[in-house]
Amino acid sequence: MAINPPVDATKTPEWAALQKHYDELQSEGISLKQWFADDAERVEKLSFDAGDLHFDLSKNLIKPETLQLFADLAKAVKLDERTKAMYTGVHINNTEDRAVLHTALRRPVEDEGKYIVDGQDTVKDVREVLDRIYAFADKVRSGEWTGVTGKKIETVVNIGIGGSDLGPVMVYEALKPYADAGISARYISNIDPNDLAEKTKGLDPETTLFIIVSKTFTTLETLTNAREARTWLLEELKAKGAIDGSDAKNAEAIKKHFVAVSTNLEKVAEFGIDPNNAFGFWNWVGGRYSVDSAVGTSLAVVFGPARFEEFLHGFHEIDEYFANTPFEKNVVVLLGMLTPVTSETGEIFWGEPGTNGQHAFYQLIHQGTQLIPADFIAFVNTPNPTKDGDQDVHELFLGNYFAQTKALAFGKTADEVRAEGTPEEIVPARVFTGNRPTTSIFGVALTPFALGELIALYEHITFVEGTVWGLDSYDQWGVELGKQLAKQITPAISKDDDALAAQDPSTQSLIKFYRANREF
Repeated sequence: MAINPPVDATKTPEWAALQKHYDELQSEGISLKQWFADDAERVEKLSFDAGDLHFDLSKNLIKPETLQLFADLAKAVKLDERTKAMYTGVHINNTEDRAVLHTALRRPVEDEGKYIVDGQDTVKDVREVLDRIYAFADKVRSGEWTGVTGKKIETVVNIGIGGSDLGPVMVYEALKPYADAGISARYISNIDPNDLAEKTKGLDPETTLFIIVSKTFTTLETLTNAREARTWLLEELKAKGAIDGSDAKNAEAIKKHFVAVSTNLEKVAEFGIDPNNAFGFWNWVGGRYSVDSAVGTSLAVVFGPARFEEFLHGFHEIDEYFANTPFEKNVVVLLGMLTPVTSETGEIFWGEPGTNGQHAFYQLIHQGTQLIPADFIAFVNTPNPTKDGDQDVHELFLGNYFAQTKALAFGKTADEVRAEGTPEEIVPARVFTGNRPTTSIFGVALTPFALGELIALYEHITFVEGTVWGLDSYDQWGVELGKQLAKQITPAISKDDDALAAQDPSTQSLIKFYRANREF
């Protein structure tokens, strides 16, 4: 199937209609307090369920009629056509001429044979790799796989960067209560030598397993850290008398303490890893969309194959919902559409777990000059219920979850502040304008399934936004330029004066400062 070029959303009648609606809301005066007072069914009209997640969009700066305008624009930019193209393996990543098939990573085994892309049965291949990962994870968890001295693995250290690190770290932190095999995980990504030094501190080399995650097994940061980890392992084992330092024992230790997530089996073998212990993925899996591929091997080990499958089921639940729900009722589409009606593109995502953010950046959200839409995510149940006296601590936490969106939506007027007896000179600092848009996402429990749902939700929101803006949401050429320049500059740092002379004056000055002050 051929894919049509992106539609310029700003040139469509549907964009004009949405712009007109936006202008009308501005001229009428946006007041969430008034909108809630005027429409007793506002919450019901703007609430949605997907899987076991509940979404309340009522505190966003929209009216129920806005939803249809969003749906009309989605149709105008051919979101349905592009969604089908993505799901069926059309090369929608046009700058790299690749399919975008992270949805194939979580399709059930029954879909084998249904999604043949570039001659490849994607689901069959995915399930074969998953079966190998699960068999490996079971061996490590049961103690059948041991280190070189026969001890059970107690710590998995994942070495990767970008999508080979960020996703697994997030999932590991979110699902720690489900780690049930006495195995913990650590994640090394930064080329800063302090990262590896700190993450290996206190580890027992006899019970540590390293997973090197690099599709090509050439990523500079990952391979540098992998070599350093290999050196650490061999030196620590030798210091303990666990190995004698001979080539044969070193090779045996590497094979027992290192596995790979890579498709470059030749380089995997050169490193010393048994190619049979390498788990691959494909060029249609973008790095930022790869946590549910072999990149998540550390998670399968720590949480077990059954939990990892539950995780994949959560992704698939949202994949199916997004693909099959009418746009005007499709919360994934609507969340992707809840962006300013401008030609600006790209978003900055940041946040904090729990109430930490209240003590950091919520002041900016409440009273800053920039309007910052925010998603608040919480769960009804906690895996660690506890009480502080008679106070349920989780309910104390949820009190803040409910209160912050209420405060952002409805604010506090000067008259309300004065009524509290606040001194007049303090009143301006205590006034909150309200009308700060938020979306509440409420789940039953933070299970592997629910986390899979949430990740898939934001994957598809990104796709919707890219479709509206006419962007490729999957390449990363901007990142590549910096990598290329780093290779040119690195020789200049310590010894190559010709390379130094080729740099711009600012870079030369910084390198000279480095050379003058390097202590060792």
